[in-house]
Amino acid sequence: MQNVRNANSADISVKVDNSNIEADTLKVVRELNGPIKINNDKNAAVIRINEKELIESGFNLTHEDVRKFVKGNLPHVKMNDQFHALMKKLEKDQNICYQRPQNPLKPNGSKMKLYSDIIYQALIDNYPKPDSNEAA
Repeated sequence: MQNVRNANSADISVKVDNSNIEADTLKVVRELNGPIKINNDKNAAVIRINEKELIESGFNLTHEDVRKFVKGNLPHVKMNDQFHALMKKLEKDQNICYQRPQNPLKPNGSKMKLYSDIIYQALIDNYPKPDSNEAA
């Protein structure tokens, strides 16, 4: 995400609310042709979402939350080098992980990673439950 000084020229204005998945989560103020995605494209339409809104909209899971999910729901998964390599790959997806500097004065310093609940499905997809026949 990037802050902008003047969002009046943005093609859309959105509010994201992942707390109620039954409700519409995006409200388009002006029409936009095509899908809405988070990306690094410098030519893409710019919208402004502050960190508080980002956390409230669903990027509210910590690494500890993800670890507890894996232990409770994917007990067949070992948190080894292979698991950490997958996490590193998933963290590159801005729809799954938001990384913010722990010290805003040192943007290249250590980062705090916040995950959306999309990470749960990504982990389930990468670690299907073993077949009961394979265990025999």
